[in-house]
Amino acid sequence: MKQYSCTFDERNIKEIFEKTKNLNYKTLLVQIYCGVVIKSYILGVVSTVKEYFPNAKIVGITTDGEIINSKITQNDVVLSFSFFENTDIEIEFFQKGNLFEDGKRLASKIKKDTKLLIIFASGIEFNADDLIEGINFINDNVPVIGALAGDNAKFRKTYVFYENEITENGVLGVFFNSSGLDVYIDSSFGWVKFGRRMKITKSDKNIVYEIDEKNAFDVYSYYLGTEIKNYFPQIGVEFPLIKTINNLDVARAVVGIRDKALIFAGALNEGEIVNFGIAEISKVLENSKRIFQKLLRHKIEALFVFSCMARRRFVEKLSFLELQMLKNIPNTGFFGYGEFFNGRFLNQTLNVLALSEGGDLENKELYIPKNDKVTTIESLIHLVDVAFNEVRQKLYIDNVTQLPNKAAFDEDVLRNPYGAVLFDIKKFSNINDKYGEEVGDEVLKNLAKILQKFIIKNAKLYRISADYFIVLFFEKCNLGMFAYSVIEYFYNNPLKIKIKDEEYEIDLDLYAALVEGVEGRKIKIKADMALHYAKVTKENIVKYSKDLKIEEKINKEIEILNFVKKAIMENRVIPVFQMIQKDDLSFEALVRIIDEDGKLVSPFYFLDSIKNTRYYDEITRIMIEKSFKIFQDLPHKLSINFSYEDIQNEKTVEFLLEKIEKFNMQNRVIIEVLETDSISEYDVFENFVKKVKKYGVEIAIDDFGSGYSNFIYLANIKPDYIKIDGSLIKSLDENEKFYKIVKTIVEFAKEMDIRVIAEFVKDEKIYEICKKLGIDGMQGYFIHIPSKDI
Repeated sequence: MKQYSCTFDERNIKEIFEKTKNLNYKTLLVQIYCGVVIKSYILGVVSTVKEYFPNAKIVGITTDGEIINSKITQNDVVLSFSFFENTDIEIEFFQKGNLFEDGKRLASKIKKDTKLLIIFASGIEFNADDLIEGINFINDNVPVIGALAGDNAKFRKTYVFYENEITENGVLGVFFNSSGLDVYIDSSFGWVKFGRRMKITKSDKNIVYEIDEKNAFDVYSYYLGTEIKNYFPQIGVEFPLIKTINNLDVARAVVGIRDKALIFAGALNEGEIVNFGIAEISKVLENSKRIFQKLLRHKIEALFVFSCMARRRFVEKLSFLELQMLKNIPNTGFFGYGEFFNGRFLNQTLNVLALSEGGDLENKELYIPKNDKVTTIESLIHLVDVAFNEVRQKLYIDNVTQLPNKAAFDEDVLRNPYGAVLFDIKKFSNINDKYGEEVGDEVLKNLAKILQKFIIKNAKLYRISADYFIVLFFEKCNLGMFAYSVIEYFYNNPLKIKIKDEEYEIDLDLYAALVEGVEGRKIKIKADMALHYAKVTKENIVKYSKDLKIEEKINKEIEILNFVKKAIMENRVIPVFQMIQKDDLSFEALVRIIDEDGKLVSPFYFLDSIKNTRYYDEITRIMIEKSFKIFQDLPHKLSINFSYEDIQNEKTVEFLLEKIEKFNMQNRVIIEVLETDSISEYDVFENFVKKVKKYGVEIAIDDFGSGYSNFIYLANIKPDYIKIDGSLIKSLDENEKFYKIVKTIVEFAKEMDIRVIAEFVKDEKIYEICKKLGIDGMQGYFIHIPSKDI
């Protein structure tokens, strides 16, 4: 056999074609390891290869890094060309179904002369253990190797492909049938257990809900820090869970998150004992050196490396040092989200595959990197260990107030205290908005110091979230008097804060929720209920009691959910339209529900209650579909409201774009985004804008002036419209400050060539002021009352 490889460039492919056009070969297998996770691009690569090698069998997979001759690339494409003289290649490619049955399907294709099976499969929410078990049910002697696809650690979409067929939910098997093919495979691990042993207490195959009877995500947060949510699931790959099967340590890496359940690349069954895992660099490199030395004893005409993304991402030089050992032996491969190796599914491993049809490479020898590099990395790992231990110590301390934090509270509350008082600062977000976060943090620090002075013997103060402070009492005392004393103090004593040369005097008003006689684990739940009741009733101090019927209020929330669910099922969610008067007439679609008596129900009744449920997404899509259907034959533009939840929901965005095409709404859609929603996530919003702009969609920043009023943000994003918040517009005739604010917004918008729309134009007087200010468009009851009819 002959083996060639290159990165994707038509010149490189042509060069290989020229070298091999006179070769006498039976089968050509081309493997494509693709770091560009774009379907159209992948099909273009396949098409180019087909031009030069029309009889080739082409398979491929997306990656988290590619390998060519011991060099690591990213966002590139590596091509492997294997010319076989005496080997037949057969391909089995299909959409995943029942993975155990899929495994049996693959194994059923194994023939008497099958020497090897390579598996490529999708990398997201894929329980590879089931696939392997299905293969093992039939096959017990043919070597199996391969990997799950990657997508550069984004964990959104991966692809496997065969010829022009490509899927994000597929299984691909490559069967090597031959009487004279030599196959050698081996695997290197090197991750070690650390921390205490834990038990999987609730799981469904590869989805783990609870570890030690705690939410799986919370366990990761507890040990690795609360900030890990910003780095999931990548950090779950770098710090896997390790279990032991038949005296063999096997890692299981996190590849997804669903609420607070974690999705692992392989199964973790209820009752299994696990530890966190970490790379022991010297052990990793020693294991790799050992298997590479064994590899040299075998004939090699082609060498492939299938490695775990964690080996590259955990310590940058780890994979570099490993692969450098093979620099004298031509090789190709990639990094994926999990590895298949001889009847097992693994994580955190490096796997090698050597093929030969009788020939062998000359001058095979390992290159051994200098020890000082290893020593440096060992030192770095030691520093990581030290840092990790320091973080572990600090897990119980809030870094702003230096008080015990939520993790400390969660442990102490299990001691079944007598009672608790939960404090919340009223409208704390307004302090941050008005004075900035630096002042907000000083408020929290000063509040903590003052509260600490009120703490009596056998009581303990915690900061458990943003502006939530809770006191646990481990002996009987008068909770009401304690809470009253604290609130009265702040009522009579404004906080005085000095930052640099600036002095601030801030009045604090607190809510206090009291709980006593409740079992430890339920204290926080009952305190939250009492606090919710206090906020609704505007009472400063509320003691939890069944007589308050707080549960009934929660039941009201459930009632609203059921109301919305039934309305969706019975097709009673409708759009009404309000005209926006400007140079080109447009309408804003507003959601309403028709109740069972035929009356229209405003979203103020139900929208907040469904915000974090699937019904919210359903209503957004209903509004898009019904509004577009009405407007498809009209000349007017249509404005649709999108929240940040809608923008970050890829399915909703794809639905929007599909319906724009279906109903020919190109260049006639305006997406309105709340100012505070868009500003909270710049990157997400910018990506959304780029995507919809391709369909001629215009962007409006809604309720501008109600949030941060960030002019730099407007300059960068440059929306098509600004809709000035109604709270500013409706008082233009009597509030000079609001008039100046609106005038400033209009002048800035005109400089930036952004059109301005005034909301809540309630009467002719406001209308004339808006015209005088040069506002481009107006909306409100003076202009048009919302209606089902256009």
